[in-house]
Amino acid sequence: MQKECMKLLEDHPSPRAVWIMEPFIIVPAVRELSNKVVEYVRNGGIAILGGLFASCIDPSSFNDWIRDVWNLPWRWKEPRLSLTRLLIPGCLSERLGISVHP
Repeated sequence: MQKECMKLLEDHPSPRAVWIMEPFIIVPAVRELSNKVVEYVRNGGIAILGGLFASCIDPSSFNDWIRDVWNLPWRWKEPRLSLTRLLIPGCLSERLGISVHP
C-alpha cells in the first residue's frame, strides 16, 4: 500500500488535499510515506484525517505519531490544542479567510 500511495504523491505533487483514511500510515515501517505527507502539508498542502483512521487507531499510537512524525503537541481528543495550532497566522486560517488575533 505504501508504494501505491507514494506513487500517487509523485504522480500528483500538488493535490488539493490528502485524505488520510487508513490507519496503516502510523506504522513505523511506512514512515517514508508519513514524512512525504508532512512535507506536503508544510509546503502549504492540506491533510484530512478521517474515515477508518479515527476509528481504527488507539490514542497512544496517535499521540506518538503526531508527536514523532508531525512534531505537533496534539493529543487524542483534545481539539482545543489542535484548533489552536491550525489557527496560527500564515497557516490554513489565511486560506480559509479566518481572522486570527493573538
